[in-house]
Amino acid sequence: MVLLRAVGWALIVLGLLVLGRDLWVWAAGGPFHLTAGGELWFRLDQGSLNLTQAVIQRYFAPALWDPVLVTLLLWPATFTLIGGGIILVLAFQGRRRWRRL
Repeated sequence: MVLLRAVGWALIVLGLLVLGRDLWVWAAGGPFHLTAGGELWFRLDQGSLNLTQAVIQRYFAPALWDPVLVTLLLWPATFTLIGGGIILVLAFQGRRRWRRL
């Protein structure tokens, strides 16, 4: 549980970093553009994106890749990373222990 919460917080931080990068490009005079998740993944490691697509379409279900995962990859990376992080943090926050005063 603690590990998944830590992953959630890491996703939130990464989402904020991607948003910061998008704002930095905009402040430097470029157009305001939120980086899509697929675009970010392609920039980081295009081979793993292609491999993931091939494995999912060949061994799982072609309908899982398109339209489900393609739709997620077209969403802004900031929203998917922060949203996924919030879901993990909230889902694995654990029980709160109440102390008597």
